[in-house]
Amino acid sequence: MKTKLLQVFLLASIWLFGANTFAQELAKDESGVYLIGSKADLQAWTKVAGYERTNIKLTADIPDLDFRMATVNDFTGTLDGAGHTITVNYEFPGEQTAMFVKFKGTVKNLILDGYINATYKNSAVLGGTGSGTFQNVVVLTTISSNCGNNASNAAFMGYVNGSTSINNCVSAVKFTGTDPYNMGFCGWVNASGSVEARNSVSIMEAEQPNAYCFCNPQSKASTTNCFAYEQDGDGGTAPNGTTYINASILGTGELCYLLNKGAGSTVFYQTLGEDNFPVPFNTHKEVFGVGNKRCDGTVIDGSLTYSNEDTSPTPQHEDVDGWCTICGN
Repeated sequence: MKTKLLQVFLLASIWLFGANTFAQELAKDESGVYLIGSKADLQAWTKVAGYERTNIKLTADIPDLDFRMATVNDFTGTLDGAGHTITVNYEFPGEQTAMFVKFKGTVKNLILDGYINATYKNSAVLGGTGSGTFQNVVVLTTISSNCGNNASNAAFMGYVNGSTSINNCVSAVKFTGTDPYNMGFCGWVNASGSVEARNSVSIMEAEQPNAYCFCNPQSKASTTNCFAYEQDGDGGTAPNGTTYINASILGTGELCYLLNKGAGSTVFYQTLGEDNFPVPFNTHKEVFGVGNKRCDGTVIDGSLTYSNEDTSPTPQHEDVDGWCTICGN
């Protein structure tokens, strides 16, 4: 009997020591940010006490992510994707689905792909319930929405109950399934919630009716320099600060050029001939409007073509007593 108890004690000690060592062996950078290079690393991070309050940075793509995080406490840290892709594979029957079920944090520099079978309303790819900040994020995920009612599912947040900021982001989510009411960025926004989007694009596709390009209700969205496919629930009038577009300008570079012009700086990039739409990652190429321009950048003849090389003629200044009458220099 004593021998068996000793064996059990030793095995338990080995397991506990091994688990703690595994958690402690996760690499960190000089700022204490956990460096995550695999699905196993990500799962090990969730075993760290208080992980929801810590920050992580990806060092590689993560395929086939099939577990949720922050199911008890809010995630309040930062996930920096560093330009990598997480591919989700989610199906949690009868439960709200999201990478972080309770979310009040930040996600940036990340691409999301994969598939979700959403059988409960207010599901999303990134955040379930809460609020937060999203910057330089692209969502390509397909969501099959089969809740049996008003779904209010979305690409970024399922249920917003606070101030949510979306900057330099693209929602290219595709909704399939049986449910109406699916949204480009955020699902249901309650009385205390709000969505502020800047320099962002909603090119979502939805099979079922009553879709909105940003959120539900659409009046909760404040947008600046945004572009979107018009959805049937939008009511025919784009939100202030949003321009409706069609697919014809996605691949040409025109949308990328317009985004950067409106932002006043280069925040989107597109390698023409390779990228189907602009992305907020400088690992892709800058887009230039090519044509005859004045020295202040205005187009002389009103037409531009778009290229990854700036081949426009060098504009001349209009010199009067050493000052340019066009640009003021």
